Amino acid sequence: MTPNRPTQRSRGRRVAATAVAREPGSPPDEQLAPRRPAPGDPVPAGATPPSDAAPRPARAALELAGLLIAATTLISALAFYFGWAITSARVAYFGLDSSALGFSTQDYILRSTDALFVPLGAVVVLALAARALHATVTAAIAGAKRLSTVRAIARAGIAAGAVVLAIGLWGAVEPLPVAPGALFTAASPGIGIALLAYCLHVVALVDASGSPGPPPRGAPRLSFGLVGLLVGLSAFWTTAVFAAELGHDRGRTLGANLDRRPAVTVLSAKDLHLAEAGATTRRLAGDDAAYRYRYGGLRLIFRAGGKYFLVPDDWSPSTGTAIVLDDDPSLRFEFRPGSAP
Repeated sequence: MTPNRPTQRSRGRRVAATAVAREPGSPPDEQLAPRRPAPGDPVPAGATPPSDAAPRPARAALELAGLLIAATTLISALAFYFGWAITSARVAYFGLDSSALGFSTQDYILRSTDALFVPLGAVVVLALAARALHATVTAAIAGAKRLSTVRAIARAGIAAGAVVLAIGLWGAVEPLPVAPGALFTAASPGIGIALLAYCLHVVALVDASGSPGPPPRGAPRLSFGLVGLLVGLSAFWTTAVFAAELGHDRGRTLGANLDRRPAVTVLSAKDLHLAEAGATTRRLAGDDAAYRYRYGGLRLIFRAGGKYFLVPDDWSPSTGTAIVLDDDPSLRFEFRPGSAP
């Protein structure tokens, strides 16, 4: 029986296999395959650029605009709230409610400068100090210098953070027997949590610095985000308390120096019955006079929302009365400067 001769099909397969065989030293198949152009490669003439390259500048511009709008909205909302807090505490000293002022959003934002200046300055100073401390600690750990001292200081910081946090939590239930009790109660949770988290991280870095293997990775993003959220809430609470305390102090200073405020005389065609509020009242002669009553002995606190807010010269927090008069054409207001400070 004669052996089978190779058919035409089998000979074609052997020829094709020989054609694709690579010589020694030839590049692998993935290098022979056409390379996909990178985003920065020039586009050949007549070719169409990739579909995902065209909208990138527009997408980046939209993302930047979104971030700017969100940041502006957040800053405006915070400025409005803190401006309202300081103004509300200031007028509350005179027995007034902020809803009677008729302030606009812009008025509250403009009055938030005093409430935000000191807290923002404190945040910047603490951030610079924290960055310098972190650089020192990182350099000491990287150079394996005084690791025992760094570990001991970090453990002491853990204990201090726990104590500060506990005091803050206790102050939220019972008033602290210190002068700025409300302010310390608001700030201590953020300080304690930040100190605890950072010192625990430093201890972990020191313990892992002597072990073989790659250096430890940073804190998980979730933990970092939660700590940052708690610190941010504490900072917001602290700023709100500071704004209220500052507004109350401004109101007390204003009430103690009423002689420096403009003196006001009110003329009216009708009896306003301001004598009960502490104003000196005199009825003017003349039946054809445009104004029949004159009220003096008043001081201007401020004017807002088309209203004048006045108090008598002998006003006191315990017995004084605040007077609110509309800026009406039937009334005439006369002003005289107060005493120089």
